[in-house]
Amino acid sequence: MKPIATKVLPTGQLRGTTVDPQRTLARVATVRGKGLMLGEEAVLEITPAPPGTGIIFERVDLNPSVTIPALVTHVLPKPRRTTLRGGDVTIDTIEHCMSALAGLRVDNAILRLHGPELPCGDGSALPFVLPICEAGLIEQDAPRRVFRLREAIVVEDEDSMIAALPRDGEGMEISYDLDYGAKERRIPRQTMVFDPSRSDYSTDIAPARTFSLQEEAEAIWAAGLCRHLTVRDALVIGDNGPIENAFRFSDEPVRHKLLDVLGDLYLAGRPVQC
Repeated sequence: MKPIATKVLPTGQLRGTTVDPQRTLARVATVRGKGLMLGEEAVLEITPAPPGTGIIFERVDLNPSVTIPALVTHVLPKPRRTTLRGGDVTIDTIEHCMSALAGLRVDNAILRLHGPELPCGDGSALPFVLPICEAGLIEQDAPRRVFRLREAIVVEDEDSMIAALPRDGEGMEISYDLDYGAKERRIPRQTMVFDPSRSDYSTDIAPARTFSLQEEAEAIWAAGLCRHLTVRDALVIGDNGPIENAFRFSDEPVRHKLLDVLGDLYLAGRPVQC
């Protein structure tokens, strides 16, 4: 794979605030289950935090415990998942949880994790959305902090490209074009635009599950990962569609890609307006 080419036209962002208040949980939300890649049992407690805290993970299964802020500066590149690193300590597969926090507008929380990887549930963001909604959200006496993009940023890698463009006014709109190419008929080209102000994250994005083509799943299993999952537990797409499973949406793959983008963008440490 050739090096990633970055075009900055030029780079620029501006920190600021909005009239909306920061939010945190009203009480602790708990998520239990096995991690997606490693398959180890894990317990995640999402706890309320004061204004200005941001999103912080804590590995409480270690002695002493280790805290890692959910920031892009702590990302450790790994295939097929987003991982945080603090020193020699890592936390795997955070993107679905981060997406839920972004989609539900949770600004401040401390996430206490018992284990090396977050629970995966059904591979969507619902395992996090539902407990957070049950716990409830409260507004805090501080305005939301945001990144307002001033100038365009474009990143290219082979046939993939992502562009962030300045936006007039508040909020964010994401357009995702998923195209496996003309030779790949199992996942046809899918495009979706998501604007949180006009769509419901909990019903339109959160239920979309992570997916893989059959040969990708077989390679993952051969590498010793996800071995606790069967095709009934995961969305594996074969020649005739999902194997022993069914799509929740006709365009579930592109919806899940949007889910992942929302989670990874939240590693900016605050909402990005673009």
